[in-house]
Amino acid sequence: MHFSLSLLVSIILFISLVLPNIAVAQGDSIESKPISAIKNTSIENKVDSKLIKQFKDQDQITFLLKFEDQVDTTKVATEVAEKAKKQKLTEVSAKLQVRSAVVSTLRNTAMETQSEVMDYLEKAKQKGEVKSVQSFYVVNAIAVTATKAVMDKLAAFPEVAKILPNETRQIITPIQPKVKTTNLNSSTVEWGVEKVGAPQVWGMG
Repeated sequence: MHFSLSLLVSIILFISLVLPNIAVAQGDSIESKPISAIKNTSIENKVDSKLIKQFKDQDQITFLLKFEDQVDTTKVATEVAEKAKKQKLTEVSAKLQVRSAVVSTLRNTAMETQSEVMDYLEKAKQKGEVKSVQSFYVVNAIAVTATKAVMDKLAAFPEVAKILPNETRQIITPIQPKVKTTNLNSSTVEWGVEKVGAPQVWGMG
């Protein structure tokens, strides 16, 4: 009994020492840290050098956040198509199932990976540090018009892979249902879409 009591006391003491440290770590979010505390080489390498030059002339500019997690649409489509074949679905039903699965995967991936960044941006927008925010799922990205301080903090998010200038790349609204009549030349494809295989998804009808 004495041994058990000593063990219990030891466990309680250990928990009391560890929990405050965990609480502090959780409360010390990226948005609460000063810029000087979050800057390092790996973070700065995420930011395109052209953006630094643009900020010399403007307080707020539009830039693109590209996220690490990008959906392999070809893989998703292939897996669903194989299942549809085993189920002996009609060609039309199979295409609909594939398209639905790919779009759902793209949406879910964007929602899950962008959530913390979007929360931060909404708070920054209320402070006047962010002018506009637009989320995209075909390519997992967010278009942001904000200050350099906001951009620097965004670079510290581990889920953000790159921060790129807007330039001539136009992120368009996800395509409408009448995709068969749409001319999907390379010049009209959304920025970065070809890299995740989305044109193949659009071509499914």
